Amino acid sequence: MNRAYFLEAVREKLEIWEKSGIPPRWSLLEELKKLQSLRISLGLSSICENPPRLITATLDDGWGLGIEVIHMACNALGIPYNFLGLMKTPEEIVDACASDPPDIVGVTVIQEDSAEELLRLRRLLQPNILILAGGPGLKDPAEISHENNLIIVKNVSHFIRMIIDVTI
Repeated sequence: MNRAYFLEAVREKLEIWEKSGIPPRWSLLEELKKLQSLRISLGLSSICENPPRLITATLDDGWGLGIEVIHMACNALGIPYNFLGLMKTPEEIVDACASDPPDIVGVTVIQEDSAEELLRLRRLLQPNILILAGGPGLKDPAEISHENNLIIVKNVSHFIRMIIDVTI
């Protein structure tokens, strides 16, 4: 019952964001903290019974602002993640996945020329591992979207929808 209530609250928030637009960063982070507080107050460890194993990193982002928002979204949903760090190569990400493969790898891409690095990551990772990638460096997802188990997310709302679709 509590899980269904929380899921409905998350979906309502996503509908608002999709109609009105994603709020400014500071406001978005506050909204995600409110969702996290609601989840905790309902006694839920996660939005789903069996949360996916998620590893996150940036391919070419030395600031990590986008990945920070993704981490806040994961915290709101109760999805644990292992942050590998900023400016990771595909090989470093693959090495981190070797001993204990995750269900999902989340990466941000800032530079357009890093799309090739993302495709290399897809080729190197086990094919059953889903990659959720986002960022301004992925302006033309058509060139990448043909890859299996590689989804280009448009924004944090789309990321949350993908997590819900994959886990629930």
